[in-house]
Amino acid sequence: MKNKIIAFTLLIMLSFNINVFARTFPTVNNIKPDKIWTITFNKDIETIRMNIADKNNIFVPCMVYIKDNKVTVVPFVNYKEGEYTLNIESVAAKDGSTLNETVDMKFIVE
Repeated sequence: MKNKIIAFTLLIMLSFNINVFARTFPTVNNIKPDKIWTITFNKDIETIRMNIADKNNIFVPCMVYIKDNKVTVVPFVNYKEGEYTLNIESVAAKDGSTLNETVDMKFIVE
């Protein structure tokens, strides 16, 4: 019975073609504590899934605004001094296309 469960699990795992791509941008230094990010895409955006976290993986609460091909990210509180990562997990454009990779950008608040 145990072998059947293992075989079934492997079959399920092999059935899915999982491709995970990630792009990491260079670290941005000297960011002000009240930084508002504006991200410009080449298509109009329908939805975005993203977050900002510090080096201890504690999320920064933010409001995300989408207007046409621009996404504006406004933190509810100022960033504290230190290292953060802006992570874009998924993006869906109004034409139905999606971002096929996650995007990370580290930034340093001084």
